[in-house]
Amino acid sequence: MLEVRNEFPIAADDSDLTVYSKLTNALCQDILAGRFDADARLKVRDLAARYGVSPSPVREALQVLNGLGLVEIDPNKGARVRHLSPAEVDQACQINQALESFAARVLAESASPHQIRVLREIDARHQRAYRDGDIDGLVDAGRDFHFTIYRFIRNPFVTRTAIIHTTLAFVNRREVGFSRARLDAICAEHTEILDAIEARDPERAARLAFEHARSCTDDLVDRVTRRNPPGAPAED
Repeated sequence: MLEVRNEFPIAADDSDLTVYSKLTNALCQDILAGRFDADARLKVRDLAARYGVSPSPVREALQVLNGLGLVEIDPNKGARVRHLSPAEVDQACQINQALESFAARVLAESASPHQIRVLREIDARHQRAYRDGDIDGLVDAGRDFHFTIYRFIRNPFVTRTAIIHTTLAFVNRREVGFSRARLDAICAEHTEILDAIEARDPERAARLAFEHARSCTDDLVDRVTRRNPPGAPAED
């Protein structure tokens, strides 16, 4: 059966979505979670069996994700999760920098005690994963931290844009990992952003969120560049 995770769906409300739309959401979540190998082909027949649907909605879902830039479709080789060049990683992350700064500013102006508690719980999970050396858990908690901030500002246009560009960044991050310096800094930066939000300090929250995203971008671009140095043959 098709499992639908609707924490951060591409559609604002999945209560009345078509099968292919639900499949698109599920595929997006599985790409974000790193459930497909980096070079694996997304074969229609295999995906249909995986999600318990017919091939037709799979083809439609792949076309939607191709249009969003999350999947590449080669007429001769089929579909696969999109791989970004270092320049494309930088461009995608530049969008994240603006969105994260904006979202932190907005939430700092309106955050409720309940919202702060939820974010503190995620922050604690993030720190626990760091202490345990659980990189997958760290990535998941980091994604949840930022997407929860997006969800709390109740701006679906921002959320949908963030899903696309953050997914692209996280797919690459899962492949190349973190530098030691970035790994050691990331938890403290999340906590500082949350402290500023709780203190109702929009300017500080926005600045810290932007600096955090910029540092993450610099580290990610550096590591992707090391994986694909200039002049190296392009991946098939």
